[in-house]
Amino acid sequence: MRAVVPFVVVPFVVLLLVVLALAGGRRSEAAPAAAPEPFDPIASVVMHPRCINCHQVESPRQTDEKIVHQPLVVRGADDHGAPTQPCQTCHQATNTADGFVPGVANWRLAPLSMLWEGKTKAEICEQMKDPERNGGRRTGKTSSST
Repeated sequence: MRAVVPFVVVPFVVLLLVVLALAGGRRSEAAPAAAPEPFDPIASVVMHPRCINCHQVESPRQTDEKIVHQPLVVRGADDHGAPTQPCQTCHQATNTADGFVPGVANWRLAPLSMLWEGKTKAEICEQMKDPERNGGRRTGKTSSST
């Protein structure tokens, strides 16, 4: 029985070595990675969950997991929450002492013109450069840089 094992194993090992050698050759011939686009550093920030959390349609999200805000709040007519529970109920002018509730003067959801949830970085780039959707800011060319 021992004499049969090398006849079965040897061809398998030879085939495995040939496949690995061919795969290694292909890896070294791979094209170099493309250079990063000019918008990539900005996209890495604005597409982070903590930014996307406030660039929602109706209800903000919380944490890097983008869970629905607790307590449940909604956008409201002026992006500051519902009249019965505005954002400033919890979000004061500064962070709370324990750091649990972030704060800034005039806390609010991003305007719907700056909705980023579900958009590609190219779409966000165009949106940020569009004066009709970015608060009238002029940013130069409006062709895609991504």
